[in-house]
Amino acid sequence: LGLLRRCMSDSFFTQVSWSIENELRQAHIKSMSQELSLVGYGLVFRPPTLVIDYVLVATGKQRRRKMPVRGIESEEDSIADICAGLRLRHKRYVTLLDEKKLTSLMTKLRAEVHKATGRNKTSVPAHANLDPNENMNLLDDETLQARKAAMEMDFERNRVTQDDPEFEYDVQKDFKAVEASGWDSDGSDEDW
Repeated sequence: LGLLRRCMSDSFFTQVSWSIENELRQAHIKSMSQELSLVGYGLVFRPPTLVIDYVLVATGKQRRRKMPVRGIESEEDSIADICAGLRLRHKRYVTLLDEKKLTSLMTKLRAEVHKATGRNKTSVPAHANLDPNENMNLLDDETLQARKAAMEMDFERNRVTQDDPEFEYDVQKDFKAVEASGWDSDGSDEDW
């Protein structure tokens, strides 16, 4: 390719040679990833690291690649940006994982790193322990807002959206009464 570039001085031919070089580079990367077979993957929380175990198909040797994850501690970088950075720096190895799995791993890694540093966004503040029998009508405004914020965080932590892997559509459950309520057992509402 170097000889091809030196022989062509016209900008059109230079652009074509860069295009050919890029295609060759992509084909080389694709062939390199086909030489690897994924065995396993995991995370190291301190320091934040993605670990991929793979087998070199040509030799049959098993190898392990440890890739540091940069920017996971800050909230400025999104999970998609972190995944893109990993794909850019470690393309040969990260292409063994699909995008969904990589995103899931980075989300778990960020949650664990924030939990370890005390910046867990989903944790309930210690002063806002929720008591289901507490009469919130008697609380002052500041305490009431803290309880509402804690309930909101609890709701967000437990909410399952369509994007979550645990999501099930139209879940129906039957619940058995623990104790008799008495208000509907006299049979007086037969008119309904």
